Amino acid sequence: MPNLTLTAVRNYLDHVIRFLLFVCIFWLPYSGAVIEVTINVGFLLWCLKRMLLCAERIRINRSFSFSLIVQSFRPPQSVIDWPILLFLIFSFLSAFFTEYRDVAVPSFFRKTLEWFLVYYLVLEVFTKKKHYVTAIGFMFFTATAVALDAYWQVFSGYDLFNRREIGPEGRATASFKYANSLAAYIAPLTAGYFCIILRIKKIFSYKALLLIGFFVFGTALILTQSRIGCVAVGLTLVLQTLIYKNYKVLFAVVIALIMLGVFVNKGIGDGPWAKRLSSDKVQKAMKWRLGIWQDTLKMIKAKPWLGHGLNQYMPASKEYRRKQNIEGTFQPFPPAYAHNCYLQVFAESGVFAGFAFLWIIWGLVRELFGCLIYILDDSVKILISMMSWGIIIYLIHAFFDVHFYSLQLFTHFWFLAALGIGLGANRLVED
Repeated sequence: MPNLTLTAVRNYLDHVIRFLLFVCIFWLPYSGAVIEVTINVGFLLWCLKRMLLCAERIRINRSFSFSLIVQSFRPPQSVIDWPILLFLIFSFLSAFFTEYRDVAVPSFFRKTLEWFLVYYLVLEVFTKKKHYVTAIGFMFFTATAVALDAYWQVFSGYDLFNRREIGPEGRATASFKYANSLAAYIAPLTAGYFCIILRIKKIFSYKALLLIGFFVFGTALILTQSRIGCVAVGLTLVLQTLIYKNYKVLFAVVIALIMLGVFVNKGIGDGPWAKRLSSDKVQKAMKWRLGIWQDTLKMIKAKPWLGHGLNQYMPASKEYRRKQNIEGTFQPFPPAYAHNCYLQVFAESGVFAGFAFLWIIWGLVRELFGCLIYILDDSVKILISMMSWGIIIYLIHAFFDVHFYSLQLFTHFWFLAALGIGLGANRLVED
């Protein structure tokens, strides 16, 4: 009876954690506070569950040992456990030995650890295919609301949920602070929709409904005027078409998106997209980013091993910023993040943490696309493909922005990663 009771309690805790994760997915674009509360409460419940498991093992074995505690509190195994452990070790060392220790060490526990709490909580409590389908359903439902909110914002000047004003140059932000953040959120799911359209074998009316959803997301992406977001989606659409050999769908989608782009641009010549794509605007943006990357490389060269301190890029970058001539005096360029996630990780945490981070990314991509070879269930293959292409878009986008440092976006990324890895790890029980 005690075993049955403890098992029932642990199952109940799994239900509660799973509910909190669904709430997190649903509210992710709207509230950072909801993300913080659901993930942290979920972690506390996970600790309680593992304490009960540890107590049960001690009672059964009639012994107490360090290895038993480690086994009881070990997170679910996955292919990227070792690179995650190395990344956390070197990130903590970077935080501890920096001059900004008082800020960097708390940041390690409040921010960096939270990346992997999301990942391991999903692997812990999502044990059935229906759990993954439900989570993906919530994700697409909320994203559809965000896309429609972007239309409303462009039409009315403010978004419907947070009353946020439209961004500079008329760029849609919806519930996000920046247009590029909205693009980073919408773009992976746009590629996911396209993946379903290519892979699913259903009647035409069902595919037509999927195409409508795809164009809702695609138009919202266009409204953000994010150049790299649109390029990343375009690249993945071409790659998916070449892999799955469905050229008719790609042709139809490209023609439709060009027509939508012309419509959103209010013609060919003088709309917002024409200005964003002007050679002067593109060259100025690239020159600005190249300058920031040069400053970041100077930071890496100055402190290569443990970096300047976890999440301390902005204060540490002051002495490395280029100078500009303003009315005869040379002054530093305004402060800005690295606009490249990979360079910023190397600058903040050093080369050891940086290469561990790249190992995590490589392990994710290899596992997600590799498991498609041996999985026989077509529906699971489609779901994993959706998550995989979404992650590829994030990784492309990360070369030009710092989305891994946004609470909403890194939570979204690690949800996608955990859903894909969990589906492909053969850990599902029968529904």
